[in-house]
Amino acid sequence: MKLFLDCEYNEFRNELVSMALVSEDGTHEWCVDRYGSVSVEETQNSLQAFISQFDSIHLIADWAEDIRFFSKVLNTVVPSMTMEIFVCVYDDHMQYNALHYANAMRRNYLMCSFILGDATPSVKFDRNCL
Repeated sequence: MKLFLDCEYNEFRNELVSMALVSEDGTHEWCVDRYGSVSVEETQNSLQAFISQFDSIHLIADWAEDIRFFSKVLNTVVPSMTMEIFVCVYDDHMQYNALHYANAMRRNYLMCSFILGDATPSVKFDRNCL
């Protein structure tokens, strides 16, 4: 399953603010807003429960730092996970929210895939490259 990831974070303190995942079909969403307002353990358990429903995961993010935050929060190895950085342009009038950006990335990715096929502007790698 392709999962679209977005994170919002404080660049000056390098602190995660929010993180969201949206499935390719748009039927599954996971989000933690105001990271730190719930315990790290609760967030990890919730994230692990969310991704455990999928046999394999292809994580798509628009920024490598998002994947770093995802890996840090997840704090476990997912054997059947690949990752991709997708170059995405957003509407300036969108809400500044990880869930909105993850959904927008999903729509843009699917549109580019439909129009461009294999020429989608992205870089694919497996977890062993991190």
